[in-house]
Amino acid sequence: MFIVMDKKGTLTNLLSNMDDLSLAKTRNRMKLAAKISDAISKNGMSPNEFATMMEMNEMELAELLSGDVNLTVDELTEIEQVLKIHLLCV
Repeated sequence: MFIVMDKKGTLTNLLSNMDDLSLAKTRNRMKLAAKISDAISKNGMSPNEFATMMEMNEMELAELLSGDVNLTVDELTEIEQVLKIHLLCV
């Protein structure tokens, strides 16, 4: 995808060039990341403690909390177990 830079900024340009399905996917990854980040805090953990429990390195944790990762059902289930939250409604 080619993105033209202008006064609006990179994020605005990126979002304006995405189709509805891509936007929905991005929105859902970001919602999951926010819910996970909130649950880490509510459980009194530091992000590094969570990463250790999940056997993640710092880069994997950063990608997870930024919403850049497309998590598998197995990964979501592991996160649910560690944080004692529900991420999946099936």
